Amino acid sequence: MEKACSYGIDLVLVLGFLTVFSKNAISLMYHEVAGLCLLVLCLVHLAMHASWIRSVFSRLFQRKMGAQIRCMAFVDAALVLTTILLLVSGLMASKKLFPHSGGEFMIPVHFFAAALFLILVGLHLGLRSGRICKPARLSERTWRGLCFLLVALVVLAIFVMATSSFKTWISGPFVRAAIHTHGAGNPQKGMAQVFSFAHFCMAAGTTLAIMAGWASLAALPVLHHARSVSKKRT
Repeated sequence: MEKACSYGIDLVLVLGFLTVFSKNAISLMYHEVAGLCLLVLCLVHLAMHASWIRSVFSRLFQRKMGAQIRCMAFVDAALVLTTILLLVSGLMASKKLFPHSGGEFMIPVHFFAAALFLILVGLHLGLRSGRICKPARLSERTWRGLCFLLVALVVLAIFVMATSSFKTWISGPFVRAAIHTHGAGNPQKGMAQVFSFAHFCMAAGTTLAIMAGWASLAALPVLHHARSVSKKRT
């Protein structure tokens, strides 16, 4: 029951991320309300895995700690800090839930945190791919097909990041001009702020492509190592 609940929360989080990473994909009010709920749900997710977190961080610097587990710990720690930054910057830059003046300077920081959050979520999922996919059970042909798919997703993510506003998001705090405009990191700059299904699909597809690319980048060495170990044992 607990495992099913955990997987259910994970699914809600992933699907929710696809709908909130563009503030106008549905509406600005939805972006703020759903974003706040998802960030709180992230904290619930962490609480449900508190025993694993305590176990790993208590022996993080021991020599016997595997490289993969250590990477997972550092990615998760960065994800927690980014979630907090995303929450604080979002509240300070709020236009609907907590409207106030003077929070514009946090907008580039919010965009940066959102871009970094997307990367870290992808890495978080990819580093756990060995639990989802068992390489030892895959035929050689299926294994090659999986590797080709993962590489293709990485290439797609690079293309999407290079051609979308993602690069503006990630550079926002370091580009002085970004402070003066809310639209600097908005993929739909200049478009009407009303719901459009095509607009929503484009925003969700961009988010999914970037997240899947980073997940694939992390999954490739994880799955390759798991397959190598299984072959040695047989």
